[in-house]
Amino acid sequence: MRNLKGAGLREDRKKRQEEAYLRRFRENFAGFPKGTILPNEHPDFLVETSRGRVGIELTEYHVRERSQGRGSPTRAREAMEDEVLRRAADQYLSKGLPPLVVHVTWHPHEVFGHRRTAELAADLADLVQENLPEPNRSVTIRSHQPAGRSLPQGVASLTVIRRERITKGSWMSVRAAFVPTIAPPDLQEILRNKEAKVSSYRRHCREVWLLIVARGLEPSTFGDLGPEIEGHEFKSSFDRVFLLNYSDGIVAELHVPLAP
Repeated sequence: MRNLKGAGLREDRKKRQEEAYLRRFRENFAGFPKGTILPNEHPDFLVETSRGRVGIELTEYHVRERSQGRGSPTRAREAMEDEVLRRAADQYLSKGLPPLVVHVTWHPHEVFGHRRTAELAADLADLVQENLPEPNRSVTIRSHQPAGRSLPQGVASLTVIRRERITKGSWMSVRAAFVPTIAPPDLQEILRNKEAKVSSYRRHCREVWLLIVARGLEPSTFGDLGPEIEGHEFKSSFDRVFLLNYSDGIVAELHVPLAP
C-alpha cells in the first residue's frame, strides 16, 4: 500500500510539473492554440480548438553524459537530493514550526542511496529546528563547524532564512555548473526516441506538437542553444517541435519539414 501511495504522489508531482511547463509555454508563445486545455496521457495534453484538437507531448532535455550507462547519474543524484529535502520539509512542518527558506549545498562527489534518504531528511529537519533563527534573521552552518552538531555526510552547508513575511516555506538545493551548448544531435536524439509514439498520438488529435523543456534549474538541465540550431533541419513526424528554456521563458521552434 505504501508503494502504491508513493507512486501516486510521484505521478501527481509529475503532472503538476507538466502543467507548469505548459503554462510557461502558453505565456511565452504567441501562437499557442486558443481553446480549452484537457489533461491527457498520450499525448500529455489536448487543446480543444474550433478547428479540432491539438495534442501536445512534453519531454525534458537533459545534458548528455557520455561513457555512462542508461540514464543520467547527475539527474539521479539531483532527484535523490530533492527527495531528501521534500521529506525534511514535511517533517519540519509537521511540528508546527514557522515557515522558512532553507538552502542546502551538497558535496558534489558524495553519493548516497535510497536507504539514507529518510535518515538524511530527519537529520536536516532536526538541524533546522535546533538552529532556528530569530525573526528576520538567518543562520548558516558549514562542514566541520567547531560548535554544535555537525552537518550530515554529503551536506556542505545549510542556510536557514526566517522572514516574518514568509507564509510558505521553501527548501531547495543550491547548485552550479558549466552551462553546455545544446547542439542539433542532442535534440535529434530526443525526437528519435519519441518518433514511435507519434502515430498513436494522432488517434486523439488532428495535429501533434512536441515541447522539449530545458528546465535550466539544475546542472543536468542546463543548456544554451547553439547557433547552428536555427538553420538545422530536423527529422520528425511531429507537426511542430518547440524548445522551451523554462528558467527564462525563451521559446524556439525547431525546423521540421512538412510531410509530403
